[in-house]
Amino acid sequence: MVDSDSVKFLATFERSFYKYKEHKIAIYGTGIIAKHIINYVLGYNFECVIDRNHTGESFMGLPVLSISDAVKNVNLIIIAATTKNAHIIFNRIKPYLNPEILVLDSRGLYYDTQGRCNNPYWNETSESLKRQIAAYDVISFDIFDTLIMRKILRPRDLFDLVERDLGGEIPFAKWRIESESCLNGVGTFDEIYDD
Repeated sequence: MVDSDSVKFLATFERSFYKYKEHKIAIYGTGIIAKHIINYVLGYNFECVIDRNHTGESFMGLPVLSISDAVKNVNLIIIAATTKNAHIIFNRIKPYLNPEILVLDSRGLYYDTQGRCNNPYWNETSESLKRQIAAYDVISFDIFDTLIMRKILRPRDLFDLVERDLGGEIPFAKWRIESESCLNGVGTFDEIYDD
């Protein structure tokens, strides 16, 4: 059975990638985003997965190749990582790419040869953004580090504070960090706490 988060993920993916259905696609990464793509997305030509630590293995039925081998067989790479990590990954694989290979992140934003992402909002003025916002009845934002600044040095410091408030007998910080790590840092809140 497919849950509502998976349905939402699939709809977003389809909206961003429908024009690439005929491409030969490599998925960069073996985390939760890659799993969601392979599990739920149908009708695309996923040829392989790229992961330098698991080359020669299989991931969810797809061969795992090095970047140098994958670029011989595909014309599109989807970086299945968070936005912050996608930029780092692109710069890591850039020397292996030829101009015929498109590179997109999991939201469908592409990277040019200099590693710049085509995020449409980067070219907007504050006035044009205000006009776009005014067109909607409801606007939703990520809360932490977007609208509210945390009063801790690192987000993970919060786990130590929770553990302290629990009396220190429950190793909350360790469990929370391990759970998120198992999901490669990209799990949903429910996935992190279900682990």
